[in-house]
Amino acid sequence: MLITGQTAVTDLLYSMGNGAAGMFETAMVAVLVAALCALIRVHGGFDALLYAIRKMFKGNKGASAAYYYNGTLTLDGFSYTGENVGICTYKALTIQLKYTNKLNVSGSNVGIEAYDNLTISGAGSLRLETENKTGLRLAKSGSSLVLEANQLTIVSGNTGIGSSYGKVIINSGTVNITAQYDGIAAGSSDGTVTLNGGMLNIESTRYGILASNISVYGGKLIAKTSGN
Repeated sequence: MLITGQTAVTDLLYSMGNGAAGMFETAMVAVLVAALCALIRVHGGFDALLYAIRKMFKGNKGASAAYYYNGTLTLDGFSYTGENVGICTYKALTIQLKYTNKLNVSGSNVGIEAYDNLTISGAGSLRLETENKTGLRLAKSGSSLVLEANQLTIVSGNTGIGSSYGKVIINSGTVNITAQYDGIAAGSSDGTVTLNGGMLNIESTRYGILASNISVYGGKLIAKTSGN
């Protein structure tokens, strides 16, 4: 355009100046927004907003969140009610709890079923209810269940925690089990239950803990049964 004379050099410079000024304004706005968001995050503004949103939504699907990344499933205010298995994994998995979470499984399915090592941790809580089947089951022989979440509550119409000759390890937190059969059934020939810390409360109809070895190195264990 300069060659043909349709655009003067001064007009070109003027347009370039306006473009640079516009880019500067955009950059300043971006910096201000980033700074404000950082201040809001540091002072808990986003957490307060998420809490308000959760208070607004009610019901089984309201404000539910669950996301998986690199071997960790995060339950962040998650709620599920249905007849299917609540959570099923065929690989080693860590379930990270945030806020209050609920799994309510009716019919003939377990609440959580794992075919490999499973760890439940985090500062949140999980309430797991099943109608007719085991609340939490390790389906693969020899696998390990590690519990170190703030609070885990299992209400089962059958066995609370079932393990196929595996290891149940409680490191911290509070574990409450109410079961119509066994509280924890780890296998009478090769299953182990170890309490390193935290609190384990069991109320069951048959055995409180069925295992070949029960070790208590720390924490507190309370088992009430109406059978054995």
